[in-house]
Amino acid sequence: MYLPLGFVLDFPASVPRFVDRGRRQVELTRVLGRQQARKVQRQATGTLRALGLLESPPAATTGTAPTVTRRPSTATPAPGHAAPASGGPDGATRAPATDIDPDSLAVPGYDSLSASQVVPRLEALTEDELEQVRRYEAGTRARKTILNKIAQLQAP
Repeated sequence: MYLPLGFVLDFPASVPRFVDRGRRQVELTRVLGRQQARKVQRQATGTLRALGLLESPPAATTGTAPTVTRRPSTATPAPGHAAPASGGPDGATRAPATDIDPDSLAVPGYDSLSASQVVPRLEALTEDELEQVRRYEAGTRARKTILNKIAQLQAP
């Protein structure tokens, strides 16, 4: 009999404690959730960089738009296929050919696809189509995953 009566008499003084405790638990949950989200984001970013699907971040933020740098292709062309031109007779550096229309590639919607979506489709292409995709990729995004797979498929 004393317990219910004590609870009823103590209830008005207990409510602010319960509310405060609930607020602290909610805030703690938010902080832990943010920390976990940042951890997962760092892991995903690291994995994408390791796969060559994401560029490294700029060294310092200066308030200007980041500059996108193109990494040179590490794919070795198969015998009988010319490598992208890296220099002319005068020693000047030339950019790889980008005169290819992405809509003319044998892979529909090529520019909107990720490397993991392009790679499986490469096996069904002819030698000429593979070379066209290689030239286009080397001249635009230069994704190592795609260029390496093309080199593997073009190898005798």
